[in-house]
Parts: sequence; structure tokens; C-alpha cells
Amino acid sequence: MGLREALGTLNRLREKGEINDFAIAGAHAVMAYTEPFHSRDLDILIILKDNTDLANLYEFFRRRGNKISNIFIVVDDVNVHFLPSYIGDIYKEAIENANVIEELSCKVVSEEYLIALLLIAYRPKDRVHVKQLLLMANMQILGEIIGRFSDEENLLRQRFEEVLG
Repeated sequence: MGLREALGTLNRLREKGEINDFAIAGAHAVMAYTEPFHSRDLDILIILKDNTDLANLYEFFRRRGNKISNIFIVVDDVNVHFLPSYIGDIYKEAIENANVIEELSCKVVSEEYLIALLLIAYRPKDRVHVKQLLLMANMQILGEIIGRFSDEENLLRQRFEEVLG
């Protein structure tokens, strides 16, 4: 079992209405647009209203017999990390504006939203991925996203300018 099987399971559950709309984020989203590399988990942005919805999601998978390990739900031998949309408006928008990638048969966060999300996390590997994704991103759309989701200190814009050098 692996990524394709896990995505197939998640797609079937969404189609049945057992889980809400979702999109791939994180390393697997980066790989959808760039070269493959190793990732230990699958980050999934998912539409959820609150902590109760997130607890219900974990309980749903527990009842299905899926192993729960720390923050991960193991789906077809893949550690899946569900990131709920209620943690910030950018997460919900990223799902709503995700691209459908036919080879994966599911939605993947667009390059522009992915860059913004990587700027939020801002680990060394995220900065590398931002530079890779910039080659494919629509800079006008990216600028609008960064402008809408920057805080009072303009942290996203500062991080973006730092990556640009």
C-alpha cells in the first residue's frame, strides 16, 4: 500500500460524504509541481468547522480500524496529517482554489497558495521549496495572496522578500 491507495481511500470517503473536501499540501504538493523527493507523511488540508469536527474525524478513522499515531492517521500504510481549514482562512481558500491533478485523481494546493503556506511554516526546507515553486507561480496571484494574508507585521511579505534575496 502507499500514496495512490491512500488517496484513493480518501477520494472514496469524500465521494460517499464521509469526509469533507480536501487538498494535498506539504511535500507531496511540492512534488506534484517539481521533482520527486522523500517525504515521511502526507499533509491534507481539509474543510472542518472546529475542534469537534477534527475530533470526529479522528474518531471516524479509529472506528474504521485505522491506526492513530500521535497526530497522524495511518491510511493504507501512509501517515496522514490532517490540517483543518478553521486554523486560518488561507487554508480554506487553498482548498477552494486547489488544482485537480489527474495523475493523482485529487486536488492539490496551487503553487501560489502552497508558497504562502510554506512561508507560514518557514523551515529551511520550506524556503528551498518556495524557490523551486516560484519558477511556476503566477506572481500577480501570489502577490495578492501574500497581501491578503499578511499580518500587521507583514510577516509573509518579509519572508517572501527574504527568499527572493
